[in-house]
Amino acid sequence: MIDCVYFNDDIRCYRDGVVERYLTRRKKPGWFVVKNTASSYGYNTIGVDVKNIRRNRMIAWCFIGDFNIDNPHEEVDHIDGNTLNNAVDNLRTCNNVGNHQNRTTAKGYSYHKRKGKYFAHIMINGRMINGTLRLTAEEALKDRADLKAKYHTYFADKEKASKLSE
Repeated sequence: MIDCVYFNDDIRCYRDGVVERYLTRRKKPGWFVVKNTASSYGYNTIGVDVKNIRRNRMIAWCFIGDFNIDNPHEEVDHIDGNTLNNAVDNLRTCNNVGNHQNRTTAKGYSYHKRKGKYFAHIMINGRMINGTLRLTAEEALKDRADLKAKYHTYFADKEKASKLSE
């Protein structure tokens, strides 16, 4: 298994998400680690030839096959939701829909005022899928987890894989 891939002559990427740049304008020229700090929108970007490239896209280009770094419709999803965890094991390529199915910030349930109960909901191809009415928010959240496992591709595949391994 390859642990280091050269993105270009001055930048090399590692499987654990570390990126190094070769700097010549120092007392001692050499390879230096590029800090993994979030910008205002949450991702780490690295300047390469007058444009900024997200670190996750750079790592995906180096280690994940059939990924086109210049195609804006191909997205790189962080499986655990942490945008600064750019290890190859935490990245997957997908489209916009697949990326949004992995969101952790969505509440996923609402309160029905007239009936005085909670219900879960998820979006599938632009359609709202509603769960059954529940008495508490916790029950609605469990219902949402069931809907996610049933309808969302990533979670459904993960559930199928766990059932096969048992």
